[in-house]
Amino acid sequence: QTPYNAGCIVTKIPSTTPAFGRIETEVIIPRYEGQWPAFWTTDLEAVMPEFDVFEYMWGTGGRETIAGNIHYGTDYKSSKWKFDSPSEYRIPKEWFGKKMKFVAEFYPNNTIYYINNIPVWESVRGYSPNNRVVWLNGGTHYQGPEGDGPWLSLKSTYLKFYSLKE
Repeated sequence: QTPYNAGCIVTKIPSTTPAFGRIETEVIIPRYEGQWPAFWTTDLEAVMPEFDVFEYMWGTGGRETIAGNIHYGTDYKSSKWKFDSPSEYRIPKEWFGKKMKFVAEFYPNNTIYYINNIPVWESVRGYSPNNRVVWLNGGTHYQGPEGDGPWLSLKSTYLKFYSLKE
């Protein structure tokens, strides 16, 4: 039996997130099977649209992905649920266990994601993080690693968000 470990930092007042702005964090992500940390935004009810700056998942069977995407629609079970250009990032193995900076910049006409100041994905339309909460969470997948825990899935140096000039 594998215990489930999770921790989360969530901004409390969504109205303080600027209409168009930048959210960023610097994290250390160890690399092992069973990971599921993420950096994302939702509304107060934790529903769509959902902006995933990154979601790292290493499920069982060796499938390892780190992705940024935008889920939108009415809800996750709706036929209108969609992704906006989901993307998988190729992270060099030597970056894991070291500080990585993840950023999303929200503009009226596009959204740009960065890893270590390198642009890695750009949306085809603009989104706003206004009236949203920012989530930074770490945890293990329900089929997490074998052996005794707890396991560190994410360590954050900082989390911040601020306004950009439109």
